[in-house]
Amino acid sequence: MKRKRRNTYLVSALTLALVFALVILIFRDALPGIGKNLRAVPLWGVLLLLVLGFAYEAMESAVCLVIIHHKKPDCTLADALRVTFLGVFGNIATMGAGTLPMQSYCLYRRGLDAGSGLGIMASEYVLHKISVLLYATAALLLGGEWLRGGANGLARYILTGYAIGALIVLALTLIYTWDRVLALVLRLLDGLLHKPKWAARRKKWEKSLTQLNREAKKVLLVPSLAVKGIAVSLAKLFVLYTIPYAALRLLGCTALTFGQAQLLAALMLLGLCACSAQQTPAETTEPPAATNEAASTTEMEEISTEPESTDAEAVTRTITDGNGREVEIPQTVESIVCVGVGALRYSCYMQAQDLVVGVEDYETKAGMSRLYNYVNFDKFGTLPVTGTNGEPFVEEIINVGPQVIVMSSYANVDPDELQSKTGIPVVMVPGSDTTLDDKAYETLRILGELYGKEDRAEELTTYLHGIEDDLAARTEGIAEEENPSVYVCGVSFKGAHGFEGTEAFYGPFELIHANNLANTTGQTGAFDIDTEQVLAWDPDVIFVDFNGMDLIKEDYATNADFYNSLTAVKEGRVYSQISFRSSASNLETALADAYYGATILYPEQFADVDVEAKTGEIFEMLLGSNPYQDLKDAGYEFRPVTIGE
Repeated sequence: MKRKRRNTYLVSALTLALVFALVILIFRDALPGIGKNLRAVPLWGVLLLLVLGFAYEAMESAVCLVIIHHKKPDCTLADALRVTFLGVFGNIATMGAGTLPMQSYCLYRRGLDAGSGLGIMASEYVLHKISVLLYATAALLLGGEWLRGGANGLARYILTGYAIGALIVLALTLIYTWDRVLALVLRLLDGLLHKPKWAARRKKWEKSLTQLNREAKKVLLVPSLAVKGIAVSLAKLFVLYTIPYAALRLLGCTALTFGQAQLLAALMLLGLCACSAQQTPAETTEPPAATNEAASTTEMEEISTEPESTDAEAVTRTITDGNGREVEIPQTVESIVCVGVGALRYSCYMQAQDLVVGVEDYETKAGMSRLYNYVNFDKFGTLPVTGTNGEPFVEEIINVGPQVIVMSSYANVDPDELQSKTGIPVVMVPGSDTTLDDKAYETLRILGELYGKEDRAEELTTYLHGIEDDLAARTEGIAEEENPSVYVCGVSFKGAHGFEGTEAFYGPFELIHANNLANTTGQTGAFDIDTEQVLAWDPDVIFVDFNGMDLIKEDYATNADFYNSLTAVKEGRVYSQISFRSSASNLETALADAYYGATILYPEQFADVDVEAKTGEIFEMLLGSNPYQDLKDAGYEFRPVTIGE
C-alpha cells in the first residue's frame, strides 16, 4: 500500500513538472518580456490577483455546499472546500480525467452514497455551464455593439463560436434533465457504434449517462436549488472575469474597459466550456462500488483516473414490480419514500420503517386509527411531507432524495411519469383494501425483494397463511342452521357513518365464514343500507365499529324505539369491532377483529382462544410491538356494547 501511495505521488509530481515544462517551452521566446512585466507588478497587485483567485474557488465551494447540503445537511463549508480544491488538483494532475472520480469518492468517504456523490458533481458541472452561457449571453447583449464595431470581421467568428458553444451547453443540459433527449442519445449510440471494439465502451457510456441523468435530475429539477446554484455561479464568474481586467491594469494596459474585458473573458470561457463538454462526466467516471471493502478503504490512490468498467449488477439490480415494469434499483436500498395508501403500511410490516425519509401529510398527525403509524410516530411525525393522499410532491421528494419511491396502486399518478420527473426509480406494489387477498401477499413478496428482506416476507407469508388456515379449519364445517345471522354497523368509508353504514363481504367476517346479511344485498364493499331492511332481517348478532359509535349514540337519543325493537339489542348480543379501515385496511386490526368476532359467533370452536393474547401475538408479528393496552386505555377494546351508552 505504501509503495502504491509513493507511485501515486510520483506520477502526480511528474505530471505537474511536465505541465510546467511545457509552459516554459511554449513561451520560451517570450520569457524575458514576461519576466519583465511580472517584475513590474507591485506586491499588492500580486496579492490582489491571489485574493481574486481564491475568492473564485471559495464561491465555487459555496455552489458545491448549496448542492451537497440538501442531500447531507451536516456537511460544512470545509467539506465543500475540500471537494473543490481536490477538483482543482484533479484538473491539473490528470488533465481533467480524474476530477469527478476524485470528487465523488471524497463525498462518498464523507457519507454520501456513490450515486448521490456523482449526481452532485454532475449537477454542479451542468450548473456551471448553464451559468457560463447565461453570463456570456448577458454580456453579449450589453456589449455586442462594441464587439461588432471594434472587431470587424472577427465578430462573425466570435458570434459563430458563441452559437456553437450555446448549442453544446444546451444539449448537455438537456441530456441530464430531459429523458427524451437522453433516449435519443442512447439510440444514436446504439445505432452508430456497432463494431466489436466499441461494444464495451458503448455499454459503459450508456450506463453512465443513464445513471448521471437519474442522479443529476434530483438536483437540477429542484427550482430552489437550481436558482441558488446559478446565482452563486454567476457571482463567481463575475470574480473570475475580473481577474484578466485587473491583470491588464496592473500591467498598464488601458485599451479595454471593465465591461469589454468581461465580455471577452465570458466568450472565451464559453468556448472552452463547449470544448470540455465534449468530454462529459459520463466519459470520465463511474461511481465507486458501495461495498464494505470500499467503505473500509483509506487510500485515495485506489481511485483510478481511468476506472475499469464494472458490471451494472455490481451496484444495481432489476426488479419486476406489481405493474410488470422492469425497474432498475440500487443493489442495497437504504432510503425510500412511499406514495399512496398501503405502501408505507406494508413497508412497516416488512420492518423497513427505518428506510423512510419522507411521508404523506396525514402520517404526521398523531392518532390510533393506523397502528403502523402509531408505533412509529416518533419517527414519522418529524419527517418531511412528500405528498398528500396519493398525490406526490415532486420537489419535496427530490429534496429528501430517496433511492427508491414505493408506490401503491391507490396513488393518483402514473409511475413512469413520476419516475421521469424525479429521476428516482418507482416500484409499484398492489396494496390491499381488504384482509388476506392475493394483493396482500404479492405486496409482501415484492417488498421483500426490494428491501432484501426475503426472509421477512416468507415469515409473514407463512404466518398469515397459518392464520387463514386456523380460521378456516375452525369455521368451514359449521352447519348453516348453526351459523347465526350477523350485521355490522358504523363502518367507515369516506368518513364516519352511523347504524346504516355496513359492508358486504366484510373482511373479518369473510375469514370466519360468518353469515353476513349485507352479502345478500347484491352490493360489494361498504355502503349505506335502509335501516328498515335491518329491522326486517332482525339479525341474531350485531357488531358496532367504534368509528360510528358516536353517530349511533346520537341517533339512539331520538330513535330509541327502533333500536330496542331489534332482538340482538334487547337480548344483549351487540359487540364491538375495532376500526380496521383508515386509509385502506390495517391488516393487524382486521385479523384481530376476525378472531374476536369468531369467539362471539362460534364460542365452542374458539373456546381455547384468548382474544387479548391472540391480538397481542398478531400485533407483535406485524407491528413489532403490542399497542393493544393503549387501545383499551383509549376506549377501543373488544367487549359487549350497549347501544346508546
